[in-house]
Amino acid sequence: MPHLRPSLPVLAAALLVAASAQAGTILSQTFDDVGTLPSDGWLLVNANPDPAYKLDWFQGNPDVFTAHGGPDGGYVASTWGATAAGGQLANWLITPEFSTASAGTVMFWLRGAADPGYVDTVRFGFGSGGGNFALGDAIAASGDWTEYSVSFAAAGAGSTTRFAIEQTGPGDLADYVGIDDFSVQTRAVSTVPEPRSAVLLAIGLLALAAWRRRPAC
Repeated sequence: MPHLRPSLPVLAAALLVAASAQAGTILSQTFDDVGTLPSDGWLLVNANPDPAYKLDWFQGNPDVFTAHGGPDGGYVASTWGATAAGGQLANWLITPEFSTASAGTVMFWLRGAADPGYVDTVRFGFGSGGGNFALGDAIAASGDWTEYSVSFAAAGAGSTTRFAIEQTGPGDLADYVGIDDFSVQTRAVSTVPEPRSAVLLAIGLLALAAWRRRPAC
């Protein structure tokens, strides 16, 4: 019976694939239906202590401005009404947990109403669902949809995190802010093997070439 041997190009390709990893989307949210966010693992947390002002993030209002993509109201929004007069905004939109086994990037689109005399600000960063987030400086939302991206490093197998966006600042100075087309992308690992992998790959290819030259039994 003849011996079945894989061809050298096939085996070489298999070794190269083993030394690489592809980019991919591990979390995506268009906010076309904000009502499904809690069941999808998102947390909507208004940290305002006054129970009379507990307005969470809600479905976008196309009469204020339309979504970045999808249906006109297909985005998530928050307003000055998330706090009492004279109060400070602390309205949180928190993602489900996602893997940080590989390095990646969080991307989303931000827009404010940009009414004269008002400014809508947000902060964002990584952390846990328990409120332990490392947030950056407050950013003022412009009157046009603007994309933001935040990179994260690989933290090893089994590691996870959440990403939070907080509407912040004095409620009396705020108006209305929206978030749309949120995604988390893992970055591709280079298909060029590390030095040790390259040596092993070269040895493997030489062995395969020599094996291929052996006469069939």
